[in-house]
Amino acid sequence: MGDLPYAKWEYQAQRDCELDLAAGEILTVLERRSSGWWIGQLANGDVGEVPRTFLGDVPASGEDDEVHAQDDEYFHEYGCNTNVHHQMLKDIPRCTAYRDALRLHADKIRGGIVMDVGAGTGILSLFAAQLGAKRVFAVEASDLGEAVLPEVVQRNGFGAVVEVLHKRAEDVTAADVGRAGVDVLVSEWMGTALVFESMASSVLRVRDRFLKPDGVVLPSSASIYAAPVDVSALWAERVEFWANPKDLFGFDMVPMLQLELESSFRQPVLSHPINESNLLAAPERVCGPFDMRTVTVEEIEVREPSEHHWEVTFEKGGNCHGCVVFFDVAFDAPNPNPNPDLNANSNPNPNPN
Repeated sequence: MGDLPYAKWEYQAQRDCELDLAAGEILTVLERRSSGWWIGQLANGDVGEVPRTFLGDVPASGEDDEVHAQDDEYFHEYGCNTNVHHQMLKDIPRCTAYRDALRLHADKIRGGIVMDVGAGTGILSLFAAQLGAKRVFAVEASDLGEAVLPEVVQRNGFGAVVEVLHKRAEDVTAADVGRAGVDVLVSEWMGTALVFESMASSVLRVRDRFLKPDGVVLPSSASIYAAPVDVSALWAERVEFWANPKDLFGFDMVPMLQLELESSFRQPVLSHPINESNLLAAPERVCGPFDMRTVTVEEIEVREPSEHHWEVTFEKGGNCHGCVVFFDVAFDAPNPNPNPDLNANSNPNPNPN
């Protein structure tokens, strides 16, 4: 493949088949074995497995590393993967929260300028156009922005209002949006556990360049929560399975158990459903809230491994297999306004601390 990513952080090999990485070290990718592990070769010729999450793109000469972080492959995959957009549009609470938040700011949107960063299918841009925006800039760098999104806009009768900018948010210029600036900046930017592989940095750069002094950012704030969990069913399915000869045609497969632990639980388990019954204590806010009007890229973006300590009082018995991490975002209402603020979250417990 010949890709030349670099190690964002130091990594110490846990198995003989893995490579030790020094922060900043460049390697050649030989095989993308899975979404979590790649085969790489160091400059000294050593070959082995490396965790994908520890790798970053090598910046082009003279180009800001942060601005260069999203590549063409990501945008192509995002544009072609209709399942991503199915999930977003079928998430009624999330879509409704965005629609209602835009409605709360209808006075600012009506006759104003709106920018939708990472517009996707254009649903947020269409909501803003419905509210009477003078102009909506739908920024979408994936293949959707080239063909699909412009047609969606036209078919819904907003061709004179919504302008699709088929480019990365970092590449939007004053010539694209005009000197007046943006009244409302909206984006569905959140990634896994809020900040991993998110579009936060792109949104904040656009905010700093184009948002008017009295402009609105939606969502307005974001927080990260954590809670200890008992996931005995998952543990039994993935780990204890190897210790039960009855499930293995009577054969002893215990040596596979340690391999399962290393391959399945050394990295975060993503998108596994967690219910309130799995929680061993009430969730607590561990990061945030981040004010999206003032937070900096450095404050919200994950740049290196870090530790966060908090005390937990267990509220019921069980096996603690780890902690669940989730987020919520809030949409502040304009003041004065009789309506309460809105929020959207991925919380298994409706009442976090």
